[in-house]
Amino acid sequence: MISKTLFSWLGGEAKLDMLIDDFMQRVKADPDLGPLYPEDISHLKPYYKRFAMELLGGPQRWSEQHREVNLEDLHAHLDITQARADAMVRCASAALANVSLPGFAREAALQRVRGAVYRMINVGSAGGVLPPFNQPDTAQPWQESP
Repeated sequence: MISKTLFSWLGGEAKLDMLIDDFMQRVKADPDLGPLYPEDISHLKPYYKRFAMELLGGPQRWSEQHREVNLEDLHAHLDITQARADAMVRCASAALANVSLPGFAREAALQRVRGAVYRMINVGSAGGVLPPFNQPDTAQPWQESP
């Protein structure tokens, strides 16, 4: 079996750049999320890109550079509510809708985003347990047989 990651389905790093640009514009424009960010958020793109790259099964650049960083601790200074987490997922979903991905791959990517985002809720209830984002995909539709 030849394994194809979500990162590969997306089209690699160039397509990820476009996805992150779209996502960040949506986040900045969102009434729940925009106020959490500084006026110029361009300095954040490399962080989002490395994180998303690993989240989608690409090179592990986030872990290589941030081994000791816990996302929950990193965002503890922000009031992350269920509504803000939902807004982040909506922004990711809208950005993913603008890239050419099979439906199952888009949903799998969104599931990983949900897993990462909803773990960061620190105000109110965090809801259910979601799968970790950094586990390898096994027996998924995006893996092809030779």
